[in-house]
Amino acid sequence: MIKTGIIADDITGAQDIGVMLAKQGLITRITQKTAGRFPADTEVLIQDTDSRFDSSVTAYRKVRQAASQMKAEGCGRFYKKTCSVFRGNIGAEFDALFDETGEDFGIVSAAFIKNGRQTIQGIHYVHGQKIADSPFRSDPVNPIYESELARIIQEQSRRKTKIATLAEIRRGPEALKAFVERSKQECSYLIFDGETQDDLKIIAAAVHQEKIFLGGSGLAEELAVYWAEHAPQPRTFPTLGTRTMILAGSLTPQTHKQIQLFEQTPQSCSVVLDPLALFDKQTALRQAEQAKARMKAALDKDLIPLVYFQNDAAVVRQTKDRGRQCGWTETRTAQELSSALASLVHDVIQDNSVSRVLSAGGDTSARFIEHMKMEMMDIVDELEPGLCSTFAYSDCGPLLFILKSGSFGSDSFFISAADYLRHR
Repeated sequence: MIKTGIIADDITGAQDIGVMLAKQGLITRITQKTAGRFPADTEVLIQDTDSRFDSSVTAYRKVRQAASQMKAEGCGRFYKKTCSVFRGNIGAEFDALFDETGEDFGIVSAAFIKNGRQTIQGIHYVHGQKIADSPFRSDPVNPIYESELARIIQEQSRRKTKIATLAEIRRGPEALKAFVERSKQECSYLIFDGETQDDLKIIAAAVHQEKIFLGGSGLAEELAVYWAEHAPQPRTFPTLGTRTMILAGSLTPQTHKQIQLFEQTPQSCSVVLDPLALFDKQTALRQAEQAKARMKAALDKDLIPLVYFQNDAAVVRQTKDRGRQCGWTETRTAQELSSALASLVHDVIQDNSVSRVLSAGGDTSARFIEHMKMEMMDIVDELEPGLCSTFAYSDCGPLLFILKSGSFGSDSFFISAADYLRHR
């Protein structure tokens, strides 16, 4: 029976919160379907609305639709999963969940301590920097210029906010629970600070019986301790071949480091694409055919193809300029590149019996799922905080894959993930 419904604004976010619950034994599945039947043993259903880059109006509609479906499935508890640094349509999507469920109070937590996200006095930090002063300020697709979580919410919502400070949290679960009850008369969005994992444990102890949760996945890890009703059960999946490949569409500094380290390993075969080729059909087709041939040769030699677009600053700037000349926004340009990369990888998987894949980047991963026609995904193993493996049936057969948020993962994650994929 589905008890918890989670609505994520991108596919990597769906995975990073999903593993927090799955590792406690909750049978957790991810879908992009807006209707349909789900396996009877599903306890947590996560729907990816792919709405982070939509207009606020479209994002609101998608979240209401997802919440309506989850109500029909019998969900009594909801979690609106956001980007870990609050990019996207935060206020609009929060309001959509309230408007559809009829609730008007929710627990907001963005802290994800194990991935360097902390909230202090309502200000959000990533690895010790205010998010507006961090590399996310220079994100080429979705830059962020505000660090105060309440202000980010209020850009798209008129509902009242309030902060639960570290002082309130550290008085302990019972005192915090009383504070939460009083706050219900004063605000709709109660924003929790979080500096340590112990802070999240106290919050979870105080609020695990609430109905609405909003924010990142850090708190979900502690809530799952209370929500799980049985120990994790071993699960079996079909035997797969060992052919493995990696696609990387993220331009974050973290993914760039991960690419550089993986390229130093003997198993790597880099296939670097020119994004400017996208703007000429014949050039794009020729580049795709050459890339397919190189990846086939690598797979035949038992190497791991790593395919990505050139990502130095000058090329990124030229690509944006060409996109503008076509009348595209920067978001549209990024999505076109992601779609082209996902389409190329789909063909390589189909033609070469690849069954194990690592995809880096939220939008790239969304387009990958779309091209592979995967409707239902099962969480398998946690690899690092917020990063997991997933199993699904695609139009190319069964796949074991990892979808990585651009900013997540250790520097050597591509190396450890490739080793996991080959030997799982």
